[in-house]
Amino acid sequence: MHFNLPWSIHNATTLTLTFLDPPNPPTVQNIIMAPYFSGGNSVFNWSGSYTVGATTEVLKIHTHLIDAVNNITTLSVHRDKMENTKALNITIDAQSVADYTSAGAVTPAIGVTYVAQ
Repeated sequence: MHFNLPWSIHNATTLTLTFLDPPNPPTVQNIIMAPYFSGGNSVFNWSGSYTVGATTEVLKIHTHLIDAVNNITTLSVHRDKMENTKALNITIDAQSVADYTSAGAVTPAIGVTYVAQ
């Protein structure tokens, strides 16, 4: 899934993944972004897995474009709905990117457009 963000993540600091597993409380993962930037913050590439309830959620989030001059970002989220069963909210520096249902349906944040891959 490619998301076109109407802001640049060039100076972003925190990627937040909030996994929802009712009736359990949300599992929140705050990822410091600095170690995953390269090329003078022109490329972001992160992947990881987290145990939520009794399942493991596996994600890869990376950029295709970070344009600090024109204030845009193209962000790619790899979230296999055959492996991932929890609802998920993705934010960067408290700006919402997208929400996923447990079934994998996606709702982009206001102002964010996306292309399914």
